[in-house]
Amino acid sequence: MEKHLKQKGSNASTRTRTRSRSGSRTREFHSIRRPSMHRTTSSGSIKSLASDFGNDSVDGSFNGEDIEVPFVKAVLDHTLPTEYLKQDIIALLQSLRISKWHRLVPTENVIKELKLTRISGALTNSIYKVTYKHYYPLLLRIYGPNVESLIDRDTELKILFKLAKNNIGAKLLGCFTNGRFEEFLNHSVTLVKEQLREPKISRMIARRMKELHTGVQLDKYEVTRGPTCWYMIEKWLGIVEDLLEGVDVQVQKNIFMVDIKTFRAHYEKYKKWVDGIYNGGLSYPPELVFCHNDTQYGNLLFYNPLESELSELTISDTTASSPAETPKLYDPGRNISTQSIHSLTKDSTKMDKKLVVIDFEYAAANVPAYDISNHFCEWMTDYHNPTAPHLLEVQRYPTRDEKLNLIATYVNYNGIEKNKRKNSFVEVSQENIKEVESKIKKLYNQCIYWRAASSVFWALWGVVQSGEDFKKYKSRQSTPTELDDSITKTTGIGPNGELYEITIDNEHDVGDETVIEEAPESNDDFDYLQYTYQKVAMAYGDWIQLGLVGQSVLDEEHQKNVKFLSCELLE
Repeated sequence: MEKHLKQKGSNASTRTRTRSRSGSRTREFHSIRRPSMHRTTSSGSIKSLASDFGNDSVDGSFNGEDIEVPFVKAVLDHTLPTEYLKQDIIALLQSLRISKWHRLVPTENVIKELKLTRISGALTNSIYKVTYKHYYPLLLRIYGPNVESLIDRDTELKILFKLAKNNIGAKLLGCFTNGRFEEFLNHSVTLVKEQLREPKISRMIARRMKELHTGVQLDKYEVTRGPTCWYMIEKWLGIVEDLLEGVDVQVQKNIFMVDIKTFRAHYEKYKKWVDGIYNGGLSYPPELVFCHNDTQYGNLLFYNPLESELSELTISDTTASSPAETPKLYDPGRNISTQSIHSLTKDSTKMDKKLVVIDFEYAAANVPAYDISNHFCEWMTDYHNPTAPHLLEVQRYPTRDEKLNLIATYVNYNGIEKNKRKNSFVEVSQENIKEVESKIKKLYNQCIYWRAASSVFWALWGVVQSGEDFKKYKSRQSTPTELDDSITKTTGIGPNGELYEITIDNEHDVGDETVIEEAPESNDDFDYLQYTYQKVAMAYGDWIQLGLVGQSVLDEEHQKNVKFLSCELLE
């Protein structure tokens, strides 16, 4: 049974809250007057997540203590009216027995004092900062409506445990069926898009990325499986093919520039080509490292920075770094000088620990070039654009010198040495400069090879994440049907006495249980399918330049939209 809520009342403006059926957003309740969380166990039923994973996948010790993360089977619906949502959050805090917070009782004053602040920029989940008086703040993460197909939550939690063992990431405080509570990194400042191209910050990102790549050990199955991007692309491609089955070819082309069958063929040709660079894939295992795979500016922040430090690292919101500020590592003779590489080691690393990467939902084993190339592609984004947050601007892609600034720093930095947990730079001399130069050029070229993999990954992500938007797009040519006798209406009372009109679709009857679904309050302006189209345009730009496909495979109307990024290799 599908329901739509419409608020009535003289003291409130009329609003409509609708949401088509989605299993991941279903919430059950027994009273229209007081919707409550769907729980399959009692609120006091808690278990440790560590026990679910076993000794083979998670080491139970961390700083001499067991890693215990409480878990309760409950579904939190963030589309509820705020007062209801706060009541359910308090009930969860009690159930999870989160330190100090579990003492809250949902009285009128407590609900009024409890503050929820929506954090913008998150595309997969709904994220809130939860505060109450002098309590330490929490980060509440509610999983998005289509994440079951995007993210394996068991695998993600295993990764979070792995990170906890290495003192990486925010502390995990408690989990529920469709979300979790984490430590909120208070006094932190998220990077803005312009800061990615600031040379000093870019070098900091390189060093922190190298530390992540060298500091977290991969499990055997991660190494055996190979690059995770291939695995996820194959999984999502199958989902998208099912979604597009029977869909008009023109509709498919408006998303993937070609029909989905042709797109798969082009992707498989590209994958085979990349595998060939790695000896048919046999050379992958020693190359694999633990990657973040989503280092966009919204996932990078400075933790507890001083004002003087921020002023030193922050640039104008409208001014990109000038070419003179980026080191010139590559001279006209196509050589990388020892002096230029030495200049990268002069940075102080004392602030590096304050640059923190968050949101490890897509973290997994990949080659370093994939992670770095994906980061470069994020330079093109502006997720806070008020009118078109999905746009990818080619002119914002890093220049050769900007890419070398990060890549040379990455190569020249040892990261965390095994068993020593110590950071150090490579000692560059006339004796080993050729070797260092060769590594820099190799990684630079690999970033070009892997760029299309990142583009395909996020293109498919966009379709899977689009959910109802895709269904609407697919049926755009259909004539909308009007309400008929199968539609009935009833009313309910809101938390402040307001009257809600509830429209019920009896054709979707699911029995005695009442199901209510409402529209999310943000992220609706992000056009996932247009984002997919632009990522596909990037992939074809690379495939055409690499000689894998001809531009003629695309219809003329799509040829003009291909995004050509430089594929010039370093020799």
